Amino acid sequence: MVDIRDTHGKIIYRDETENLVRADLEKSNLQDAYLRSAVLYRVNLKGANLCGADLRGANLTGANLEGADLSKTTLIGANLTGANLKNAVFKRADCNSVLFSGADMTGCDLSDIDFTGSNFEGSNLTNARLIRCNLENLVMHHAKLVSADLSEARMIGVKLQKAILLDASLEKADLESAHMMHCNLSGAYLKEAIMRGALLRGANLEGANLEKAIMHNVALDEANLTRARLVKASLVRASLVSANLSQANLKEAVLDAAELNFANLQGANFQLTELTGAKLKSARFSSETAFPDYIVPERIGLVYTALPTSQEETSPDAEPDTK
Repeated sequence: MVDIRDTHGKIIYRDETENLVRADLEKSNLQDAYLRSAVLYRVNLKGANLCGADLRGANLTGANLEGADLSKTTLIGANLTGANLKNAVFKRADCNSVLFSGADMTGCDLSDIDFTGSNFEGSNLTNARLIRCNLENLVMHHAKLVSADLSEARMIGVKLQKAILLDASLEKADLESAHMMHCNLSGAYLKEAIMRGALLRGANLEGANLEKAIMHNVALDEANLTRARLVKASLVRASLVSANLSQANLKEAVLDAAELNFANLQGANFQLTELTGAKLKSARFSSETAFPDYIVPERIGLVYTALPTSQEETSPDAEPDTK
């Protein structure tokens, strides 16, 4: 027989089984339950009320917590690897050092939560809200964050290699020194994001909005910035070697001392852009590329290359849609 007690010792659930492994507790009321270090492997807690429960160190690997109420729940050190957490409620939950690897957190509202020491590697956070949450230095490799809202999130040093952030919102997010190599940020909204020293080599930022983003010393070598909006962005000492900036809008951006060697600048807009000390050796441009008046492409080693026919029909001043 298994008894589940609340934090005051009162029995709130009793089951004749020997343990709770694979138990069916769907829609159970387990408010304030004391489940510290409990083995809840693959348990069904779909729609359960776990508000205020103590789940410190609990093993919830593969558990079904879809739609569960985890408000004010203590999850410190819990293992939720591969758990189903779709649309679960995490309001004011304590989520330090939690294993969310491979968990499905589609549609979860995780705003304002401190995830210090947690792990989201391979997790699915599609349409999740992570506004103002703390993800500093977390491991999130291969995570799926399609259309996720990470506005104003603290993401200093976050590890997001090969993560998918398609159409994600990262407005004013702090991504300083973030590891985002080969990330898919196509269509992402990064207006006013802080990205000093971020590593984005080989990342896909096609159509992304980086207006007024702070990108000093950012590494964007071989990144795809086709049709990206970089108006008034600051890319001082940024490395964009072999990057694709075809039809990107860099109007009024600051690229002082930036490295653009071998970059594709076909159809890009550099009007009123600051390029003092920038390196442009063998960068490609087209007749549609708009340079500041003081730039004479042929004199500084740029290579003329016509835009492909399919792209010539697009106005060089056209800007991608903004949110």
